[in-house]
Amino acid sequence: MHRVIRVLVFAPDANSALDAAHEVVHEKLKTTSNGGPFDYYVDFTDSPRKEPGTIAEEMVAAASSKNGVSTLGLFGKSRYGPIPPVLQVSTVRFSIEDTRGMEQAKAAFELIRNEFKDRMARIRYHVANYTDDELFGEVEGRGKVEIDGVQLYDDPRSFQYYCECVGGRIPGYLFDFMGSCVTRIEHFQRIITDSDENPFYIDESEGQNPKWHKDMWNQPLWIVPFDVHY
Repeated sequence: MHRVIRVLVFAPDANSALDAAHEVVHEKLKTTSNGGPFDYYVDFTDSPRKEPGTIAEEMVAAASSKNGVSTLGLFGKSRYGPIPPVLQVSTVRFSIEDTRGMEQAKAAFELIRNEFKDRMARIRYHVANYTDDELFGEVEGRGKVEIDGVQLYDDPRSFQYYCECVGGRIPGYLFDFMGSCVTRIEHFQRIITDSDENPFYIDESEGQNPKWHKDMWNQPLWIVPFDVHY
């Protein structure tokens, strides 16, 4: 399955933000053939980048047509339309009038909310229609049902899976520069309101990681989308 994820990074300019976001998806989210929440990914630039070792690279090499046209064209823009490949997000430190970056973040939260509501509808249905023993055991269901317009797979054996999904098992839609999934609006608000008077981030490496430095936060915040398969 495919979905659009978005990555929040601090960088001095758009090109640096794209580089930083690729590092997050490739290294911190470990999107490689060796594991991670996603199988492969492409950005929304005119020439999507392939990182070494990703399944995307192997897939493209195997599936390219005889004339050498890359199948990366099947992903990103062709699947979801012309989403801006990188946008600045207005913050307390770097306020801008352009609202497109904030709109991209809101779009991610709308997807998060919709998926949460879908999972909760499934959980409520199963709690109302099955006993604890049925939900814990291997009792077969009765097929598919529709509750409030949501198509549910009526099988008590799926109950624990739905609960795990609400708890974060399903890959997210929005990530920060550390690869942490941003699922709460409060988390996002703390990122954009970070300031010297109200700091949010601290150097968790205790000075050992050169990428953690006081000037890191004194850069604009950017949002970078990716088409990912999971």
